[in-house]
Amino acid sequence: TCISKAGSIFLRSDQVNFYRKDIPCLFWTSGLHKDYHTTGDVAARIDDAKVARAATHGYVTAWTVANRTARPRFQKMDANASAGPLGAVLDALPQEDLPQAAKLKPGEGAALVRSVMDEMAASQAKIQPGDIILGVDDEPLSDEDPVASVEERVVKAKAKGKVVLRVMRGAKILRVPVKL
Repeated sequence: TCISKAGSIFLRSDQVNFYRKDIPCLFWTSGLHKDYHTTGDVAARIDDAKVARAATHGYVTAWTVANRTARPRFQKMDANASAGPLGAVLDALPQEDLPQAAKLKPGEGAALVRSVMDEMAASQAKIQPGDIILGVDDEPLSDEDPVASVEERVVKAKAKGKVVLRVMRGAKILRVPVKL
């Protein structure tokens, strides 16, 4: 699935009113599909496992923020932030759901590409929905939160202007350079 209007999901979701008033906020999505936010978007599309992971992630995030001494700082973001720094919606992929060819070691994780936004870094690098990201710049992803692992490493690499993703597409493992 590709979303052609950059930022369209971020700008029409509940958190946008906080964002417009410079109040720190979060935006999580369980991914996109062709019927997203249409009359064809039915309850049967709810993925219970994703909801459970999102709830766990929300709990951990709330716990972390609540136990810090400093309040979260508002940060102006690119309108495309809803798809992360790559312009792709990612989802954690448990090791047991990975093909054997991925050959991950204990403690290593993977992130499934659910969708890619047109004209963003991931689409320009030809990343595709269904690709599995196994590493960033020759470093494996954390199995605790592989999505955050990808996003943090890409943000850190932004100053360099590029990053190389280790991607599994079908049975092949590719090194995909991404211009940031």
